Amino acid sequence: LSRWQTLWKVELPLAWPGVVTGLALTAAHTLGEFGVVLMVGGNLPGETRTLSIAIYDRVQAFDLAGANQMAASVIAGRSRAAHWRDTNDRNSPRQLSVKPACRQFS
Repeated sequence: LSRWQTLWKVELPLAWPGVVTGLALTAAHTLGEFGVVLMVGGNLPGETRTLSIAIYDRVQAFDLAGANQMAASVIAGRSRAAHWRDTNDRNSPRQLSVKPACRQFS
């Protein structure tokens, strides 16, 4: 089997339950986080404004193009930040804080 065939025929069928569970947990966490922001921060026009509430307001006003643009900018910014973090982590020397479990005898 090629690498792609192995991925589609072996690995993804085995990983499918974990992927579905991860998607469900992510959706539940996102809804809960939005609810907390809405309850604690409130939604006072002109006073309290978070990006998630701004996207919600755009959707409620049927401005789907604006909501999609804001969501795409969030995804792009987070992707850029993750890429920057990964790039900087690879260039910095890492120090292991874990001591070896066994000693070498000569």
